[in-house]
Amino acid sequence: MIKHISLLLLALLVAAPFVLTPTVARANPEVMLKQAEKLYEQLEYIEALKVLLQVQQQKTATPIQRARAYLYMGVCFTALGQAQNAVSAFSEVLKLRPRFRLPSGVSPSIRTMFVTALKRLKLPLTPPPAGKPAPTPRQRTGPQKTVDILAKAPLKTSAGKPITVKIDIEDPGKRIKTLTIRWRRIGGPDYSSIKLAYKGTKPTLEATIPVAAVGTKEGRLAYFVEARDAGGQVVARSAGENAPHEIDLTPFKEGSSNWAWWTLGIVGGAAAIAGGVVAIVLLSKGGDTPTSPGTADVTVVLE
Repeated sequence: MIKHISLLLLALLVAAPFVLTPTVARANPEVMLKQAEKLYEQLEYIEALKVLLQVQQQKTATPIQRARAYLYMGVCFTALGQAQNAVSAFSEVLKLRPRFRLPSGVSPSIRTMFVTALKRLKLPLTPPPAGKPAPTPRQRTGPQKTVDILAKAPLKTSAGKPITVKIDIEDPGKRIKTLTIRWRRIGGPDYSSIKLAYKGTKPTLEATIPVAAVGTKEGRLAYFVEARDAGGQVVARSAGENAPHEIDLTPFKEGSSNWAWWTLGIVGGAAAIAGGVVAIVLLSKGGDTPTSPGTADVTVVLE
């Protein structure tokens, strides 16, 4: 399995009609891709995925570099047994490079995930002749356009405080209907979530991870965001369950927080606040800090 990335990379580069362009040294997608490849070879799949997610966030990344990052992600997810994520990653490769197909010598498990992605996008198992362009998802489905989201929050914050997550949204085709933010303390219980209805009127959305989930002890908080269409299909992600965004939680200062009712603000600007797009979530009925921060599984739908 160690050689699979090299085989896939060679095939993808051969299929590319353009040359990779140099990028900024301090955030060079090409250097990051090589780092991810090395981590994969060392069987560090989670660490490789973290690097690959960073590549996708680089504005200087070329289409072929993004395709390679998705390709590596598909291989890593396959190795981790995450079939749905693997298929989604390979689907993104095909959206960028619809003529790409796996070379011979690839493991059956990887090929199975890739073929599933081909079927999902209704692409043929073999690409059409060179003189005939391969159909793209947009050609097959009409006016659908690329959907992308990017979640951002402080890399470090004090425990015992709510955390605001800002979500940048690119949805020119108005496909996104809901956004789900999921979070957990690393080493703690499973993910909790908040589900948000999205009207498509603003390019940004803000939500607050409540204090009860953050807790008062230092540590690390993991989170990711998924965007879904009207049918419930995931159309975009910012990080994922196996490679989430992470926030360092510094020691909590006593007396700086009051447990009771907390406000979960969904903000698309001042107009959204004025329009009352705010939900109140009961996290604790007052009193002492919950003994097991992050145990509440809160799901809120804002219409």
